[in-house]
Amino acid sequence: MALLRIFADENISLDLVHALRTAGHDVLWASDVEPRRPDSGWLDLAELDGRLVLTHDKDFGELIFRDHIHSTIGVILLRFGDMDSRTLAVLVEAALREDRKWYGFFTTLNERHTRQAPLPEVQ
Repeated sequence: MALLRIFADENISLDLVHALRTAGHDVLWASDVEPRRPDSGWLDLAELDGRLVLTHDKDFGELIFRDHIHSTIGVILLRFGDMDSRTLAVLVEAALREDRKWYGFFTTLNERHTRQAPLPEVQ
Protein backbone atom coordinates (compact mmCIF):
# COMPACT_ATOMS: atom_id res chain seq x y z
CA MET A 1 0.00 0.00 0.00
CA ALA A 2 1.31 3.40 -0.96
CA LEU A 3 1.21 5.95 1.80
CA LEU A 4 -0.43 9.19 0.74
CA ARG A 5 0.06 12.86 1.50
CA ILE A 6 -3.41 14.12 2.35
CA PHE A 7 -4.97 17.46 3.13
CA ALA A 8 -8.11 16.79 5.20
CA ASP A 9 -10.72 19.52 4.92
CA GLU A 10 -12.13 20.87 8.19
CA ASN A 11 -15.34 18.86 7.61
CA ILE A 12 -13.37 15.62 8.01
CA SER A 13 -13.77 14.11 11.48
CA LEU A 14 -10.94 13.81 13.93
CA ASP A 15 -11.60 10.03 14.04
CA LEU A 16 -10.90 9.78 10.31
CA VAL A 17 -7.79 11.98 10.59
CA HIS A 18 -6.47 9.77 13.41
CA ALA A 19 -7.23 6.57 11.48
CA LEU A 20 -5.37 7.81 8.42
CA ARG A 21 -2.40 8.95 10.47
CA THR A 22 -2.33 5.63 12.33
CA ALA A 23 -2.27 3.84 8.97
CA GLY A 24 0.87 5.85 8.12
CA HIS A 25 -0.54 8.53 5.84
CA ASP A 26 0.85 12.05 6.15
CA VAL A 27 -2.31 14.04 7.00
CA LEU A 28 -2.51 17.80 7.33
CA TRP A 29 -5.90 18.71 8.84
CA ALA A 30 -7.43 22.13 8.12
CA SER A 31 -8.65 22.44 11.70
CA ASP A 32 -5.02 22.28 12.86
CA VAL A 33 -3.89 24.96 10.43
CA GLU A 34 -6.34 27.77 9.73
CA PRO A 35 -10.04 27.02 10.06
CA ARG A 36 -12.39 28.97 7.81
CA ARG A 37 -9.96 29.51 4.94
CA PRO A 38 -11.82 29.55 1.59
CA ASP A 39 -11.76 26.29 -0.36
CA SER A 40 -9.72 27.88 -3.15
CA GLY A 41 -7.02 28.66 -0.57
CA TRP A 42 -7.05 25.05 0.63
CA LEU A 43 -6.75 23.84 -2.95
CA ASP A 44 -3.72 26.11 -3.46
CA LEU A 45 -2.12 24.89 -0.23
CA ALA A 46 -2.67 21.24 -1.15
CA GLU A 47 -1.24 21.86 -4.61
CA LEU A 48 1.89 23.54 -3.24
CA ASP A 49 2.41 20.77 -0.71
CA GLY A 50 1.60 17.86 -3.07
CA ARG A 51 -1.37 16.63 -1.01
CA LEU A 52 -4.61 15.00 -2.05
CA VAL A 53 -7.67 16.87 -0.83
CA LEU A 54 -10.05 14.74 1.27
CA THR A 55 -13.44 16.38 1.79
CA HIS A 56 -17.20 16.02 2.14
CA ASP A 57 -17.61 19.33 0.28
CA LYS A 58 -18.73 19.32 -3.38
CA ASP A 59 -17.39 22.86 -3.75
CA PHE A 60 -13.95 21.49 -4.66
CA GLY A 61 -15.44 19.86 -7.75
CA GLU A 62 -17.12 23.12 -8.70
CA LEU A 63 -13.83 25.01 -8.30
CA ILE A 64 -12.03 22.58 -10.59
CA PHE A 65 -14.65 21.71 -13.21
CA ARG A 66 -16.92 24.77 -13.28
CA ASP A 67 -14.56 27.59 -12.29
CA HIS A 68 -11.56 26.00 -14.07
CA ILE A 69 -9.16 26.41 -11.17
CA HIS A 70 -6.17 24.34 -12.18
CA SER A 71 -5.20 21.45 -9.97
CA THR A 72 -2.94 18.47 -10.53
CA ILE A 73 -2.97 16.86 -7.12
CA GLY A 74 -6.33 15.15 -6.79
CA VAL A 75 -9.50 15.40 -4.76
CA ILE A 76 -11.33 12.63 -2.91
CA LEU A 77 -14.95 13.53 -2.26
CA LEU A 78 -16.65 11.42 0.42
CA ARG A 79 -20.37 10.87 -0.27
CA PHE A 80 -21.27 8.33 2.39
CA GLY A 81 -24.68 8.38 4.04
CA ASP A 82 -25.17 8.95 7.73
CA MET A 83 -22.80 6.73 9.66
CA ASP A 84 -20.62 7.07 12.69
CA SER A 85 -17.17 8.50 12.12
CA ARG A 86 -15.32 5.32 13.10
CA THR A 87 -17.19 3.22 10.52
CA LEU A 88 -16.49 5.89 7.93
CA ALA A 89 -12.81 5.80 8.88
CA VAL A 90 -12.66 2.04 8.30
CA LEU A 91 -14.36 2.36 4.89
CA VAL A 92 -12.16 5.24 3.72
CA GLU A 93 -8.94 3.58 4.85
CA ALA A 94 -9.97 0.38 3.04
CA ALA A 95 -10.65 2.37 -0.14
CA LEU A 96 -7.26 4.09 0.06
CA ARG A 97 -5.55 0.68 0.24
CA GLU A 98 -6.98 -0.19 -3.19
CA ASP A 99 -4.46 -0.33 -6.01
CA ARG A 100 -5.58 2.80 -7.77
CA LYS A 101 -4.16 6.12 -8.91
CA TRP A 102 -5.39 8.97 -6.70
CA TYR A 103 -3.22 11.85 -7.85
CA GLY A 104 -4.51 13.66 -10.93
CA PHE A 105 -8.11 12.50 -10.44
CA PHE A 106 -11.31 13.75 -8.90
CA THR A 107 -12.54 10.70 -7.01
CA THR A 108 -15.94 10.20 -5.45
CA LEU A 109 -16.21 7.49 -2.80
CA ASN A 110 -19.46 6.12 -1.43
CA GLU A 111 -20.66 2.85 0.10
CA ARG A 112 -20.91 1.08 -3.25
CA HIS A 113 -18.71 2.81 -5.79
CA THR A 114 -15.46 4.55 -6.42
CA ARG A 115 -15.79 6.89 -9.42
CA GLN A 116 -12.87 8.74 -10.90
CA ALA A 117 -12.56 11.49 -13.48
CA PRO A 118 -9.23 12.86 -14.64
CA LEU A 119 -8.61 16.44 -13.60
CA PRO A 120 -8.86 18.84 -16.55
CA GLU A 121 -5.63 19.89 -18.19
CA VAL A 122 -4.64 23.53 -18.42
CA GLN A 123 -5.84 25.16 -21.63
